[in-house]
Amino acid sequence: MPFRFTTSLLAATLIAPADAKAVAGSCAKGGECAPETVLLQQRQHMVIKSSDESEEEAALDAAAEEEMLKQESFVRTYSKLAYESDLSKKPASSYLLINRSMGIEDNVKAAFQHFMEENPDVFESFTDEEKKKFEHRVVIQILKDMKQASTTPETVGDAEWQAGFGESLEDQKPSVTRKAVEQRNGEHADGQLSKFEAWRTCRSSSSIKGKG
Repeated sequence: MPFRFTTSLLAATLIAPADAKAVAGSCAKGGECAPETVLLQQRQHMVIKSSDESEEEAALDAAAEEEMLKQESFVRTYSKLAYESDLSKKPASSYLLINRSMGIEDNVKAAFQHFMEENPDVFESFTDEEKKKFEHRVVIQILKDMKQASTTPETVGDAEWQAGFGESLEDQKPSVTRKAVEQRNGEHADGQLSKFEAWRTCRSSSSIKGKG
């Protein structure tokens, strides 16, 4: 990165001793150079290059550094909404036991509703449309997973069902929500605003991360 390179050059200027030219000269004549002598020669070369840097390049480096610091600050300081926590690690009471007299889809919908009731802070993270799409993705994933495992509501274990449901919630939660964007923009009223894109609420967190 240009900024870091420039910094190391300036640091070299402070480290190189006044008699470095004499030492370097002796090496050039064929004398054996100690490791520290070679290092001094390298530092001298770096200093010469730093002095050749134009004011325009230095200004560009400074601007790039400032922008990088702003972006890092933005990433570090925004507050997360409840849905951005790991939804598979909520209290056990959040995950409804399977009802063996119901089909898979009805069980998922009942479990989804129960989870939201048990975690109102997560519930409030979504618009009605976002919740609807979220629930649908969870249904699709669990139907697929249970088919692959050749399990049914009658044969799946309670612990297996609860763990699978929790993992599906975490995998299929939206990659972003309208409220998350609004909150971040409210916390950074300095011009670094995020643009809400509705299509991203249709994408799951796992698909954005390349897991599904």
